[in-house]
Amino acid sequence: MTSLRLDDVYSSFLDKVTDFDIGSYEEDVQKELLIGYLKGALGIPYLRAIFTTIVIDDYEETINYTLKTEDGCNEQFILELLSKGMVIKWLEPQVKSKVNISQFFGGKEQKFFSQSQHLSELKDLLENEKIELNKLIRDRGSIYNPYLMRKK
Repeated sequence: MTSLRLDDVYSSFLDKVTDFDIGSYEEDVQKELLIGYLKGALGIPYLRAIFTTIVIDDYEETINYTLKTEDGCNEQFILELLSKGMVIKWLEPQVKSKVNISQFFGGKEQKFFSQSQHLSELKDLLENEKIELNKLIRDRGSIYNPYLMRKK
């Protein structure tokens, strides 16, 4: 079983998003928010499917995992997968936020230039992140597929 530190996963996630609000929260609230994104990411079927076991150890603040096939995936690849999954879980409420819905349904009067375009771009961003995660998983599978590998 291999281990990753939760702080490394969180750092990888925070490198991918620009959300200054997360840094303004108290440490306990911030950790709860980040662990929620991580647990949500582990619920993504394609992501979860590459692991035989994966356990978050709150006491040690690590993630212990075993891949279904030990195919040479390094720690950086797993960090990339987990953080991309966390970005998806972070984006979902952004797309479905009260601000965007109130713009869309004509809530509080505010001056926005193109509400539907803004919401459409957020939806596209979320969809692109999901596609990128699936491509990473697919590429890993095709690279290490024993039927496609050359025999020496």
